[in-house]
Amino acid sequence: MGKHPPSLPAEQITEPIALQSPLARGVLSRPVKAEASVRAQTDGMLKRHYRERENLVDNAIVNRVEEIAKKRGVSMAIVGTAWVLRQGAMPIVGLSSVEHMDEAIQAISFKLTDEEASYLEELYAPKRVLGI
Repeated sequence: MGKHPPSLPAEQITEPIALQSPLARGVLSRPVKAEASVRAQTDGMLKRHYRERENLVDNAIVNRVEEIAKKRGVSMAIVGTAWVLRQGAMPIVGLSSVEHMDEAIQAISFKLTDEEASYLEELYAPKRVLGI
């Protein structure tokens, strides 16, 4: 596999980016201490790309997504997807249920405040890109 192109600062990206798994295979849609789903127990990509690489900062960000979702009365998936949309990216979301479809639609009109976005982003640190 070839080298990945260098990352550009967000302000230099002029075309929309399509993001596969914008909710990190469900990581951003469930509380950190939630009971493991069947997917969490069987999804090798989830384990390799997220669970084996997560750290306390990642968990703190997920906790902040949960906090905002509770405060605003929406699901974590809506907050997470709205966060991606706010960055100008086009998320490719999984629509395995009517509930997931409804959340994706709601995320389009849900707007994070500047303070909420800053709260989510202040801990974020980019990770090395992994190939499939």
